[in-house]
Amino acid sequence: PDEFFGREPGSFKLMGNDERLAALRAYAPGQVAEVVAMRSSKANYAVEPEAFLDRLGALFEIESIHVGADFHFGCRAAGTVDDIARWCAARGADCCPQDLLSIEGEVVSATRIRRLLEAGDVDAARRLGARVVLRGSVVHGRGEGGGMGFATANIEPRADVMVPREGV
Repeated sequence: PDEFFGREPGSFKLMGNDERLAALRAYAPGQVAEVVAMRSSKANYAVEPEAFLDRLGALFEIESIHVGADFHFGCRAAGTVDDIARWCAARGADCCPQDLLSIEGEVVSATRIRRLLEAGDVDAARRLGARVVLRGSVVHGRGEGGGMGFATANIEPRADVMVPREGV
């Protein structure tokens, strides 16, 4: 949605879509039958919550829907987990809201991890479960690493992915 509605300053993605899918597969091997990634469009975001769920139900045989306990969806984010639970119950499917993970007294969120990375605190982000991996093209740098006794690889990451504060 951030790509469609506009990104707040500093709200870069922590990982690209391909990396998200790989992380989901690694986290729940053999447990996820389908992952549906819908393109952001005015038409998709104008759909009322129940109509949105009906569209999914028409496309897939849904056995369960797993979402975060604070999940919202549909037009103006009006749909709630309770709406999903009612929709699922009427169709013999399970609604599985997942409690939000808290570490060090705060909910683990992308926003919290971004703040830590912006501050250069990669260790604290790692304690929250963030595995910082940069992917991109290797580009020519200033050549200073060789003069300090070690070679470096300068990576040009994608423009939409979060990068920790500058360092080696």
